[in-house]
Amino acid sequence: MLRAVLIGCGKIGSSFADDPKIDGVYAHAHAYAECEGVQLVGVCDADPHTAAQCGQRWQVSVVYTDYVRMLHELQPDIVSVCTPDASHLDVLQAVLQTDSVKGILAEKPLAACLDGAEQVVSLARARDVRLAVNYSRRYALSHQKLREQLPGRLGGIQSVNGFYTKGLLHNGTHWLDLLRFLCGPLQLLGCYPGLSPFDGDLPGDPSPTVVLQLASGAPAILTGLDAARFSLFEMDIVGSLGRVRLLDSGYRFEWRDVADSQYFSGYRALSNEVVESAGLQNVTLHALQDLLAACEQRRQPLCSGEDALAAQRLVSRARACIAA
Repeated sequence: MLRAVLIGCGKIGSSFADDPKIDGVYAHAHAYAECEGVQLVGVCDADPHTAAQCGQRWQVSVVYTDYVRMLHELQPDIVSVCTPDASHLDVLQAVLQTDSVKGILAEKPLAACLDGAEQVVSLARARDVRLAVNYSRRYALSHQKLREQLPGRLGGIQSVNGFYTKGLLHNGTHWLDLLRFLCGPLQLLGCYPGLSPFDGDLPGDPSPTVVLQLASGAPAILTGLDAARFSLFEMDIVGSLGRVRLLDSGYRFEWRDVADSQYFSGYRALSNEVVESAGLQNVTLHALQDLLAACEQRRQPLCSGEDALAAQRLVSRARACIAA
């Protein structure tokens, strides 16, 4: 039985499990409770009350407010990092200096700056530690199926468009990573300053509009919106054989295939919408299961540190483009 610890007992760490609107396993602590072959033996949060609540909720008697002490005393095999974004670099460096650690499930981003993220990935590689990053849509079975369907159902990709809120690094990297997962490598072509920066875990994280290019040459445009109005996460992929839209943060797919036009003889158009329920059920459980399998099989996780680094490099180039 592998021994695991949780650093950061907030929403994604623990309390999302008690949100009645969330379907399935989304919080890290919940994933450990449902996963075979691993046991959560310690939890840590800078706030003593939050740490105590988490320990009580998941029946973990060993509770800390100092993650360095917890790592030293418990010597875990697996570590979940769910602290605020700005602290990820310090926490991950401490985890990677713990000899017992075999695998890490980290929330994004790996660090607030690209240099820090590169240091984390390099250290994990040198220590032979499996580093998984929870870009959650990669772990959704519906999105994995979508990836398999795209070539046959959409044909050649002609264009991709999308929307996001809450900062390019904090939330836009979810979109960038998902597009890389579905369609392959991306190149940044340009960037336009966004609206008001997202004042979250990384103050000053802008939400610009970025122009990208797929390896095939097809364009992809990601538009940043103001999170003060509402949250939005959508992706619209148009191919030679049809179109699919990922709506409501990926909880619904809307397909339209090429068919004879309803309005003009001799014309081809897109058919009426066929909506599929997709969802992100059990994504964190799937992420944890994949990490454990990666440790056992000595392979890279489905979303590795290198994958997260690729998305963050696009963010770094976009920021440089804005500055220039």
